[in-house]
Amino acid sequence: QYVSLLRSAGFRPGLEVINVKKKDLEWIKDHKNPNQVDLKITLYNTKTKPLHPLTCSPYYVDKVFKPEFEPIISKLDDNDFILFPKVENRQGVANKTSKIFTRISCDKNLYYYKDGVRPIYVLRHGYASKQYKLGRSIEGVFKS
Repeated sequence: QYVSLLRSAGFRPGLEVINVKKKDLEWIKDHKNPNQVDLKITLYNTKTKPLHPLTCSPYYVDKVFKPEFEPIISKLDDNDFILFPKVENRQGVANKTSKIFTRISCDKNLYYYKDGVRPIYVLRHGYASKQYKLGRSIEGVFKS
């Protein structure tokens, strides 16, 4: 669920997404398609802004969020974290998820690439590349 959420809207790996609470989720009308409802997630105190709303991809909402997250989130209080809700040490969760990603990537021979490594940030960069290939301007990708 963590990796899927990272890929859904270009989140930075780590505390920003791990600290998302149920109250940070909001269903909004799509401006381009009034029959569609989008999921907006508001992040607080990010690297670049005190308040940063992101909209998840419709594919993610339909194929991942609704079947996997909604049943869990419906049982949470507004102030509960949506990922690892019972774990209080949020920095520890961030560190552990990064280490697990690295271990799995190494096991699958995906971590080392040319003369470097591909850490968990590859998910954010992959999202940006996909948006650019779909026709979004560099400025639009940068602002999201």
